[in-house]
Amino acid sequence: MRWELLIVAAGAYLLMSLITFIIFWRDKRAAQRGNWRTSEKTLLGLSLLGGWPGAIIAMKLVRHKTRHLRFKLGIPLIGALHLAAWITLGAVILNDSISN
Repeated sequence: MRWELLIVAAGAYLLMSLITFIIFWRDKRAAQRGNWRTSEKTLLGLSLLGGWPGAIIAMKLVRHKTRHLRFKLGIPLIGALHLAAWITLGAVILNDSISN
C-alpha cells in the first residue's frame, strides 16, 4: 500500500509540474506579445499544489519570473516545504514500521 501511495504521489507531482511548466511558458509568451497574463497568485498556487519542480524548470529554461523576489525565493521555499513534509511522513511511516 505504501509503494502505491508513492507511485500516485510521484504521478501527481509529475502532472502538476507539467501543467505548471506549460502555464509558466504560456505566461512568458503572453508577456512578450502583450497578451492576457496569468496572475502571480495562480502561478504560485500551482507551485504550492505540487507543481514547484515544473516552476523551477520553467524559471531556468524559459527564464520567466527570475527577477521577482517572490518567485526567486518563494518557489524554492515551497519546494523545501514539500520535501520536509515528505521526509516527516517517511520518518513517521518508518518509525511505525519499526514499532510494529
